[in-house]
Amino acid sequence: MKNRFSVEDAVDELKQRFEQEGDLNLDQRDIDALLAKAELSHEEFNTAAARHLGQRFLDGALDFEFCDVLINELYKMTYVFGESGHSELFWDVFNAFDQGEYHHDNDRSEDPVETYTRPRLVECLTKH
Repeated sequence: MKNRFSVEDAVDELKQRFEQEGDLNLDQRDIDALLAKAELSHEEFNTAAARHLGQRFLDGALDFEFCDVLINELYKMTYVFGESGHSELFWDVFNAFDQGEYHHDNDRSEDPVETYTRPRLVECLTKH
């Protein structure tokens, strides 16, 4: 029986790449290869990846920087390059990580990841 390449495998592969190169800079070939290996549509892949990133971040298994970079790369492939592949869950997880990228109202006394990202991820993963 063939072991199926999962979204979790894809995220692990991309995490190794990120650690080696310091960035991802995914292009259409990268996405096409991941979709083919996972045997998923773009929307199925993005939805599963968003769920996995959100949960693994909340569990402490993945750090904010990697999750934020990867969700932004998936967003770029979905929206900038005109690919289909977003779901409500994907959009909610993307926005949750986006909120942790900056200090809101220039309030440097709070950690935007803890104040905005973490609670939004709990909310959206519970909702979906």
